[in-house]
Amino acid sequence: MNGPRTIDVLYAYIVVADDGTETVPAILVSDWDDLAGPVYVPLMGTDRARMNALQHLILADKQLQGKMLWLVKFETRRLVDTIEPREEITTP
Repeated sequence: MNGPRTIDVLYAYIVVADDGTETVPAILVSDWDDLAGPVYVPLMGTDRARMNALQHLILADKQLQGKMLWLVKFETRRLVDTIEPREEITTP
């Protein structure tokens, strides 16, 4: 896609605990997007292609085996807060 893109949809895999508590987990991935080392990747993205790419990593993750996961789609965008950039702080 060319030009700026507005994020108006967010997908997330949610783990549901036995008590009904929901969390968005992150998994440790040894090789992700050509980064130098292992990184934690949150199980969320802005399109189905990203979520499909995460699926094989989820199935291989030992900490998630045996847990129920939901793929959910959030479609309401609301600006809640803005963090303005500050001037760089230098130390003497």
